[in-house]
Amino acid sequence: MTVHARFYGHVIRITPDTISRLQSLLSEFEITTDESTLDFAYEGVCIDPDHYIQEIATIIPVSAEAHLDFIDPLDWIIERTLIKAGQIETKRFSLNDVMERYNME
Repeated sequence: MTVHARFYGHVIRITPDTISRLQSLLSEFEITTDESTLDFAYEGVCIDPDHYIQEIATIIPVSAEAHLDFIDPLDWIIERTLIKAGQIETKRFSLNDVMERYNME
């Protein structure tokens, strides 16, 4: 059985050059862009998102911001990462906790 993970993100306040560099990094992902924003999504065989998170943090300028989510069906968690002002902050949540929260609202 193949386990599918989902990794997606939204990067804002970036230049066309940065968009091009991110497109190269994320070439196997679905990508949409506009003048200063890039959105990406990946659904497939489990990947290690840390490589992509580190590379995105290296590519984007400190004035940019990236919001990234990785859903890991093996560990049944979601990792939410914020890259802002050159800093990376990742929080992990159980998918059960996330689902319960939205069921209560």
